[in-house]
Amino acid sequence: MELKTNPELESSAYRCLFEYVKKEGVEPALEFFKDIDDFYSDKNTLLRNSIFLGRNDLIKINRRNRDIVKYIREHKKDMRRLRFTDKNVLTELTSLQENNALIDLYLENARRLEDLKVSDIAFVDFFDYENYCGVYRNKDGQIIRIQKKYTDNKIVEVFEEELEDKLFSVSFSKILYRQNREEATFSLSIENTEDEYSIRQVEIKDFGFNGEKLPSEEEISSYDIPMQLIKK
Repeated sequence: MELKTNPELESSAYRCLFEYVKKEGVEPALEFFKDIDDFYSDKNTLLRNSIFLGRNDLIKINRRNRDIVKYIREHKKDMRRLRFTDKNVLTELTSLQENNALIDLYLENARRLEDLKVSDIAFVDFFDYENYCGVYRNKDGQIIRIQKKYTDNKIVEVFEEELEDKLFSVSFSKILYRQNREEATFSLSIENTEDEYSIRQVEIKDFGFNGEKLPSEEEISSYDIPMQLIKK
């Protein structure tokens, strides 16, 4: 089943950024985002310069970084979701400066997330935790909505499915499970809704995550409970 997804993807923005880095090198991108970080960190001074001196320092940033600004404008459809003031962008680019051999892996993983239509990316430190798969069923017991996650680590324990709520003809139940998140490099959250819409978000430490362990489009588009949560 082909589900509707968000047409604007943060994964597309990172894929475009890494394509630029692979072609032009990391330094132009890194300098641009350093300029943005300096600009954003000193908003008061920049406002005072604009008001009292009539000086627009933001234009200077564009002039100093003319090539990458041109590239971003040419790819604005794909790069619309890039959060320019997010320090994680700087962190990823700094990692590439320290080890440029990572660019192929970063780019491939960004493409993998884009292929899965992942709209939101969060950078996190993983830890041990309990999680759940949320299941909504109609009066015939058919799953009509599901909340599920996929990671590259092992599930430690799966508990019995428990009914949480029942409203009219729809019931909601949870399957609790425990994971050792210290071993995880990604956590992909999927919510497939009643109207055939799919919300897709991912948590990663960085773009060096284990992309080969990502699930397939067919698997995440399904309304089935993940196999590793089904007790035999």
